Amino acid sequence: VSVSKGDQVLVLDAENPDWAWCRLGDGGEHLEGWVPQNVLSTDEACMIAESEGQRLTQSDLPEWVREGETCKWWSSSGARWCSVSISNIDEHRQEVRIVFDVDPNCWKSLSFSHFAQPPEQWLLRPPEEKDKELRSQLPDWVQQGVRAYWWSASQQRCMAVTISEVCLHRRMVRVAFEIDKH
Repeated sequence: VSVSKGDQVLVLDAENPDWAWCRLGDGGEHLEGWVPQNVLSTDEACMIAESEGQRLTQSDLPEWVREGETCKWWSSSGARWCSVSISNIDEHRQEVRIVFDVDPNCWKSLSFSHFAQPPEQWLLRPPEEKDKELRSQLPDWVQQGVRAYWWSASQQRCMAVTISEVCLHRRMVRVAFEIDKH
């Protein structure tokens, strides 16, 4: 992403000492990309708050931001909502870490300041009420990573599958056939 002096960006991942993954809001569009850490400066209001010892705490975050909660994350690159879970909230680092339900090895960290933006700009949001209702209609065993069996009418037999994704937004359960893994 290309940024100019004075542009305001949201730092989504600053774990790399030389680069930060940032989001630049451009009207209705949001661009994301790596920005060198040495060209970033902290907002003056944030610097004043930090110098006065005013740090956000977990209690300053929205009520639904709790470890273990299922949420949704807007993927700019995929242009869709992804199901995620909050895996860790670190008050010392001022970060919320999320893992993607489809691949628990894939994660993102976002700053507590992410929630200082207007809610319509949040990339992490709680599930909608209709998503909760749909989830409640599924059997408890329908979870990402669970092995199950699928009846194949064409082959007239049961086939082993693993649930790879439960997407309530699209009302879809995606499975991977065990036969495809060999």
